[in-house]
Amino acid sequence: MASNRGLILPPNDVIVIDHQGDLILHVKYRQDIFRRYRVSTSVLCSHSFYFSALLDSAKFSEGMVVESKLAELRKQYPDIGKVPAQELPVVTLSDVGVGPKTAVSSSEEAFRLCLGILHESPLLPTGNKARVRFIYALLAHYAEVYAATAIVAKHVESRWPDHLCKASDPLTVKPTEIKIRQELYMGLVLGFRKVTSLYSAVLVVLGSRRWAEGHDDPSTTDDGEYPWDYLLGGVEGRWPMPKFPAPVNMRQRSLHIVATAY
Repeated sequence: MASNRGLILPPNDVIVIDHQGDLILHVKYRQDIFRRYRVSTSVLCSHSFYFSALLDSAKFSEGMVVESKLAELRKQYPDIGKVPAQELPVVTLSDVGVGPKTAVSSSEEAFRLCLGILHESPLLPTGNKARVRFIYALLAHYAEVYAATAIVAKHVESRWPDHLCKASDPLTVKPTEIKIRQELYMGLVLGFRKVTSLYSAVLVVLGSRRWAEGHDDPSTTDDGEYPWDYLLGGVEGRWPMPKFPAPVNMRQRSLHIVATAY
């Protein structure tokens, strides 16, 4: 949900993604946790179908307000980069946080990475491979939500080659289910066919704790879960037939993943 009403910004309370930015994104990760980012409307619109629509003055009120405010500012400031942050138009994004409420910092890091990729100035994640993969899986989520998968996929291909270069190699170590799910989710969202093929097959062979515990298919991802905990869009859905005993039902689910992987 987006809006742009009633915000007054302290001048030193803004994370600068683009020094020439002409917009403040007020991002609410949770009800009481937010960050503000200085970004470029032209960059957002050129790489994200979501922002291209949202900031279109002919489609949404947000676009009308932003366009009107920027027209006024350009009369006062020849260089938009000289406009103080507190004078720029503001658009609010709500409910941006993903996963448990205690993991807001990870959502913040991944969303900032997404903004950085759009502006060609990404702040790359650090840590071990498991942590980097976790941040990139969250990044894939934001790329999907804000319709910016093309540029994010290009970034992942160039910046994290380990994710792709071994996707067709035999697995020598049994991966954890969370690794399988994160890799499969990234493959599906970002269009990496080899990754999708490999990890959908691995999930079929190794099975899933979620299947064994008999979880029903949720209509939406529950609060506190990550998007890869349950792969929506029919990828991991239960077949429309009576429930089978566990072993047969698990096989039906596995076959369904293979059949719908592409």
